[in-house]
Amino acid sequence: MLLVDSMASKYGMLPTDVIRKATTQDVQIHFNVEAFRDDERQKASGKPVDLNKQYTEEELQAVWQKSRSQ
Repeated sequence: MLLVDSMASKYGMLPTDVIRKATTQDVQIHFNVEAFRDDERQKASGKPVDLNKQYTEEELQAVWQKSRSQ
């Protein structure tokens, strides 16, 4: 749900519009860009970066389907 909210806020949409219109590719792009930006912010702050935060397509699909069923 946080991912849907993040996308809705960023793109000026209602969360239900994101759920109806976004594809898994949109979700992957948004997720990866946010993860990259988080890593860049962590690097800039001097904190260690956890590069093990990788998710498979299946995991993203499961999260997306769960958010759509709620």
